[in-house]
Amino acid sequence: MENPLTLRTRPLRPDDGPALAAFVRGCGVLDPNSTYAYVLLADRFGDHGVVAEDEGRLLGFVTGFRDPRDPRTLFLWQIGVAAEARGRGVGGALLDAFVALEANRSAEALETTIAEGNAPSEALFRAFARRLGATFTPVGAYASALLDGKPEERLVRIAPLPRPAKPLEA
Repeated sequence: MENPLTLRTRPLRPDDGPALAAFVRGCGVLDPNSTYAYVLLADRFGDHGVVAEDEGRLLGFVTGFRDPRDPRTLFLWQIGVAAEARGRGVGGALLDAFVALEANRSAEALETTIAEGNAPSEALFRAFARRLGATFTPVGAYASALLDGKPEERLVRIAPLPRPAKPLEA
């Protein structure tokens, strides 16, 4: 039997940048970015992102922002869950915390990309949409040719988002 998690979620902080970069490099699933990119994301968009911890251990994170072209849309850029925490509800808890952040609460829709063939990610987002009673709609794609030959990234939209009763606070 697995040990229960004592999951705590909180908004991103700039000092999370190095840990996020190391987490992404170590997980082998997400596209890695520089440590600077994660520090910058946490500094400039930290109130739109969230980390999940268990007794100080980083179990997962979400980076994202309000779409400057349409502030009613919340764009989720990356979500990562540690291998030992997968299948234990951490991904769903991260998504819930992400939409509940004060900076994200008034968003009406969530958009994200899912790499072609990434069944676990697709299942996570489809389950999230079902749980909300929202639609999961493909709305576009970034072709493999634009992504240095990596698999196509399908853009999906989940709407409507709920109005959480209480925002996540720092």
